[in-house]
Amino acid sequence: MIMGAIEVCSYSVRAIKEYSRQATNAPKVPHDPPNRTPLVFTEADTIGLHKPHNDALVVELLLDDVEVSHILVDTGSSVNIIFKEELDQLDLSSDRIEPFIEPLTGFDGEHCMTVCMVNIPIYLDGVAKIIQLLILDKPAIYNSILGTTWLHAMKAVASTYHQCLKFPTPDCVYTLRGNQTIARLCYINECKLHSANQACVISLLGPTNELVVQQTKPKQESIVQVCIDELRSERQVGISAELDQSIREPLIHFLKQHSSTFAWWVEDMPEIDPQIACHELNIDPTYKPIK
Repeated sequence: MIMGAIEVCSYSVRAIKEYSRQATNAPKVPHDPPNRTPLVFTEADTIGLHKPHNDALVVELLLDDVEVSHILVDTGSSVNIIFKEELDQLDLSSDRIEPFIEPLTGFDGEHCMTVCMVNIPIYLDGVAKIIQLLILDKPAIYNSILGTTWLHAMKAVASTYHQCLKFPTPDCVYTLRGNQTIARLCYINECKLHSANQACVISLLGPTNELVVQQTKPKQESIVQVCIDELRSERQVGISAELDQSIREPLIHFLKQHSSTFAWWVEDMPEIDPQIACHELNIDPTYKPIK
């Protein structure tokens, strides 16, 4: 789930409140349904799928005359995303890309900033919709994420269980099927991305001296606190608990000799040159101030 500014109200508090009231005041009695074939999902749509499954809906679409795979259809996202690495593959002219910095929020409240935006036509069964895609410059397992703005523009309904989405055309209902194999490959890549902070051990193994990369978790080092000022027991520093005695004792002796060089309180650092150290608030300057 990715949340960003809604086009009709942006970040205006007044516009957001009005947008909320419009939903509350909308008529609850449905109008007469149009004379069209209804969008219906049945068990027949699951033929050929491995079940049971918990796969995301990952599709392939034509973006600006280029076939792009690994596109996640996310019904919980209010924005459409394309990642910079994939955008570079589309080889678009630079004048089509506009600077656009906007905070995006995930379900856990974590923020990330967009860098640019681009309008790209997305083609599907002869229907073309020019969609605004926000550009993120960060590693990702998908090439693009399409949210509710694209789904609503297509009047499409997505079903992850049936691994497809459907939308009406003048003649019939078109079904775009997801790729369950790619969805599971994306899941595997997501697991690898989460374990990217693991250490890599590269060794030469086998008769061909083939390079083998082994993923191992970094060793968790134990830390012990050591007092380096006999007159002030609260003045302690942390050192490795696994240090050899031949290193541990000289290190502690050295730290005790130079304990006066440590700054224990703010008062110990009067008139520090800002070029050496300074304090600043962790506030993104691109955020709009709100009263």
